[in-house]
Amino acid sequence: MLTPTAVAGSSTGVTDISGGDGQTCAVMDGGVTCWGGTYPNQPQAVFGLESGMTAVSTGGGTSCALTTAGATTCWGYNGEGEVGDGTLNDRAVPAVVPGLESGVDAVVVRGFHTCVLISAAVQCFGTDYEGELGDGGSLTSVVPLAVVGLGRGTAVPPSVPDSLVVTSDDTSTNLSWGAPADDGGAAVYGYAVTVLAADGGTATDVAAPRTRLTSITSFDFDGLTPGTSYRFEVTPLNPAGMGRALDSPGAPPETTTTTSTTTSTSTSTTTSIPADQTAPSISVSSPASSVRLSGSVPVAWSGSDPSGIAQFDVRLGTTAWNTLPGPRAMWLSGTAATSATFLGTYGRTYCFGARAQDNAGNLSGWSTSHCTAVPLRSDQLAYTSSFSKTTRSGAFAGFGYLSTTHGAQMKRTGIVATRLYLVATECATCGSVQVRWNGTLLSTINLYSPTTVRAQVVGIHTFSTAHTGTLTATVSSPTGKSVLIEGLAIYDA
Repeated sequence: MLTPTAVAGSSTGVTDISGGDGQTCAVMDGGVTCWGGTYPNQPQAVFGLESGMTAVSTGGGTSCALTTAGATTCWGYNGEGEVGDGTLNDRAVPAVVPGLESGVDAVVVRGFHTCVLISAAVQCFGTDYEGELGDGGSLTSVVPLAVVGLGRGTAVPPSVPDSLVVTSDDTSTNLSWGAPADDGGAAVYGYAVTVLAADGGTATDVAAPRTRLTSITSFDFDGLTPGTSYRFEVTPLNPAGMGRALDSPGAPPETTTTTSTTTSTSTSTTTSIPADQTAPSISVSSPASSVRLSGSVPVAWSGSDPSGIAQFDVRLGTTAWNTLPGPRAMWLSGTAATSATFLGTYGRTYCFGARAQDNAGNLSGWSTSHCTAVPLRSDQLAYTSSFSKTTRSGAFAGFGYLSTTHGAQMKRTGIVATRLYLVATECATCGSVQVRWNGTLLSTINLYSPTTVRAQVVGIHTFSTAHTGTLTATVSSPTGKSVLIEGLAIYDA
């Protein structure tokens, strides 16, 4: 018979727990922590969900949690739309589901779909191959849909949107429309915008997802093929479900001439695209440093081409401090932006690469990746009793572990790294530490500085390949000298 074992760091304060498909998550002291699967083998705080959380559910590689305000926030695998953000792109960090910003009483993630209880009604999103969504259909939904007959109250789906206008150029189309005259008795929280082939079938030349979500009454569709006719549908959403779709043809004319046609509902304009068979150039310029002392990671990329850049794709690789790098996954798809901010978590390395498509349809290869590591916090490391936790303004994460005792030690086992960095305070009364890897001395770090400087990133060692082992940092200065450890950056890319 197997004997239950206490999970490290979770002996008190746990108010909810969920497990499935190799991963477990819990609400502990008001924050969400997870372990297993894509997380380390001991609880790790989920970045952005450190407080104000009441419930969590995980399964199929996807996780969702509820805030005290009743908002649903989801992250993880999204191949069937189970994150509910209007895309099919995996989400590495939590994001609030549009339309579920408040009033949600419960959330359940199972298989490849998610359901919530909101205002005494049930809404679901994700796969619908076997009728899991309960909306009477069988199509995957990337946005929440009301389950038929389960207490949606007096509200009904909204009426059709008003006056759709379609304006097209070479490879993109702008859609704008008016709100429905009747919201069905519940506020419209978004619109599902779908691009179709001219005959109403699937627009196979347009990158998925071909249905996208917006909270405003306009949307830009990029990556369209010159000379190809399309149709567009705009469907309003309220808590009772999907309303009637407004369908308008939007057909760019032949691209050999510049023309414009106008009807009562649409305007289409196209211009010829110069001959071009050369892929665009592409590069990533940020993140620029190997260590980022924040979970907010600015990412920037650029491209150039004689015919102009139509869109970019940006992919992401994420590696925990105790694992080898895994495969890259798409982060942004078909975007015209050249910068964005990624919200990461402690103890991970993030690598970003980009590719570009020009207006002639040529696609570049992936750029060289730029990587940065967000350090482990000081409370994610182990110490001898001579260290004590202390709050310091300006310190990484706002605190560190302090010792003035010769021989006091910090330790972290199970590391997988190619580079190691200590995050610590430097000051006039600061001492030094000896850093060892599997018992072998790597370096002695002197933390003296004439002025006090918090959150200093000090390089420890760079390996030629990924190494696995245990790191210790032992106070080597005489008793009385201060050593304040704020974190440990473990870079592995």
